[in-house]
Amino acid sequence: MGNNLSTNYVRWTWIVAIILALILLWLFLTNAGKRGCCHQAPAVAATADKTEASVNTTEAFSFSASADDFTSSGNADHIVWINNIDALKNILSNNLTVTGSDKAITLSGTVDAEEDKLQKGLELQAFFGSDVSIDNQITVTAEITSVAPLPSPSTAKLYFNSGYHRLPADGVAVLDETVTFLKNNPDKKAVISGFHDATGDLASNQELAKKRAQSVYDALFAAGISSDNIEMRKPVSSDGGGDLNEARRVEVSIE
Repeated sequence: MGNNLSTNYVRWTWIVAIILALILLWLFLTNAGKRGCCHQAPAVAATADKTEASVNTTEAFSFSASADDFTSSGNADHIVWINNIDALKNILSNNLTVTGSDKAITLSGTVDAEEDKLQKGLELQAFFGSDVSIDNQITVTAEITSVAPLPSPSTAKLYFNSGYHRLPADGVAVLDETVTFLKNNPDKKAVISGFHDATGDLASNQELAKKRAQSVYDALFAAGISSDNIEMRKPVSSDGGGDLNEARRVEVSIE
């Protein structure tokens, strides 16, 4: 009886030991599997990081620049001017900025004159090269100074010798102010009136006064004044007055 109890005790001891061993083996194998899974995470993360880095190196190039600052993003490996930023900043003085890409940029800011705006555009085109299009949005701030119209010249008077109708020697000089004014004011016209003195035949004198006016007309036309801006107008009285030298004249007024 005692031997049987001893035998059963040993048997159950082994059975329990085997069960515990199996449990320990199962736990070991289970933990090993989990550790294997966890070790894969860094590899995935590394792959993700590598992909992210690949995306960044292929990002399109863009930039912004002023006289004091320069920022850019994307792949600049193909940008030939990227190592000459100081020259770009020198061009962008006086509150000018440029923004854009490797293909097109916008230039903005303010300058005092239209010539300055054009010059800055040309300088930047030379800097970036002909393959880059430039949208020049610079504002010209200088006020346009209004020029007051010149006053009409006083009536020009040309004096002729007795019996003569040829243009006097000083005729071109006397008409110079009138010619200049008419060229600058094409909406104005010259009105020509000829006179004579009181001596001699009236009909002949009137014809002589007309010829004198015609010689002045021809001088204005030869100086570049259009016939549309010249009018021959017979005065109410072609008698030039009591003073003989003053009477033999042609008057040119502006209307």
